[in-house]
Amino acid sequence: MSNTRIAIDWLTASVSNYTSPTDFGKLLGLEFAGKPSGRWGYKGCAVAAGGGIEVLYDGHSEGMGACLVLTGEGCRIIESLPFFAGWDSFLKLLVDSGAKFSRVDVSIDDLDGNISRETVKAAFEDVEAGGTAIVFRGSLMDYRRSTKGGVPSETWYLGARTSTAFTRIYTKGIQTEGGEDWLRFEFEFKAERATGIVHKLINGGWDAVKAAIRGVVEFKDMTHETTDRTRRRVASWWADLLGQAKSKWSPKEWALSSVEKLGSWVTRQVSPALALLVEIDGGSLEWVYKLLDEGKRRRSKRHIAMFDAFSARSLAQVGTGGL
Repeated sequence: MSNTRIAIDWLTASVSNYTSPTDFGKLLGLEFAGKPSGRWGYKGCAVAAGGGIEVLYDGHSEGMGACLVLTGEGCRIIESLPFFAGWDSFLKLLVDSGAKFSRVDVSIDDLDGNISRETVKAAFEDVEAGGTAIVFRGSLMDYRRSTKGGVPSETWYLGARTSTAFTRIYTKGIQTEGGEDWLRFEFEFKAERATGIVHKLINGGWDAVKAAIRGVVEFKDMTHETTDRTRRRVASWWADLLGQAKSKWSPKEWALSSVEKLGSWVTRQVSPALALLVEIDGGSLEWVYKLLDEGKRRRSKRHIAMFDAFSARSLAQVGTGGL
């Protein structure tokens, strides 16, 4: 692929020990002005000059901290800041500040227009007819044609919007000033996958991110004749766009992220009610221990995977002298 552009195009991250827009302002070197109301459980909201970057704060529950929201426009503003040296270093800055990521979008632009909309359309039509031109998590697919500002556009969707991996492919080029006909491939990651993609970019660069994307969605070569259609080779244009490498998403990565989120949720949501019940019971913890024993018996496979992954990491850290 001779001319492509890859970038972060949306980011939502919260830091539990941040309490106001000023905290993110110091981190980013930006000033924020208040808006009438917040959302997502936050009562306050402030936006940076120029828009595209918001900070939500004053959460309804203790421990919510402050939440940074970067739209596509906001991501471009971040890229223009003097300290910005790449998305890997910027995300590392957020991670080192204690950020937890709930959504990260990765966009790849085929600026030369080497991948035609007819190619994408044919793959979707193949799957709708029972074919295997696209392999992805879930089964939901959609196509929409719309007009905005007199400019027609086409968008293809893979997966459920509420899932942890959602794909959009649309005619971004004709929306730009030049009006050129090229496609944008946009991959929306949430929850554990958002955390995973952040660490893949920090530790392995964009090649690791591309390999991870191929582990989520794969376009196949429809001309490849084989008795087992599920084993079609990858489409050459897809490999050109994302590279030859393909990586699986490690359950351990999800499990470790889930342990941290579970602990945060218990502290924020369960501990007040637990403290109240203990106080009502005169301070006795006997029933709490019985509750824990019952919880052990009811652990699901997901809970066991979380425990095993966390235990393995703890043993590795002890072996290397880490904490």
